Amino acid sequence: MRRSETVKLSDLIKQSISVNKLEDGIDKVRIKTIWNDVAGYHIAKATTELHVSNSSLFVSLNSSILRSELMLIRSELIKRINKELGRKFITEIIVR
Repeated sequence: MRRSETVKLSDLIKQSISVNKLEDGIDKVRIKTIWNDVAGYHIAKATTELHVSNSSLFVSLNSSILRSELMLIRSELIKRINKELGRKFITEIIVR
């Protein structure tokens, strides 16, 4: 059977991801890859663990100075992450 209209491959992939409800899992992985760009070099280098659970991003740092700096810029980081992901996925950042 032949289709009358062509469909872009990117649209098929987006549709497949949406139908199979894979957005959250993919975005969890994407956060780990975009963290260096969003947080900056020094914070990314001091980050020991990133974990996403229930729209909360848990960040572990090995520097108390950078931990307090991160506390001050949390809201801006949330905006940057959500902008990179293209949707509101992270609602809070919890620093450990």
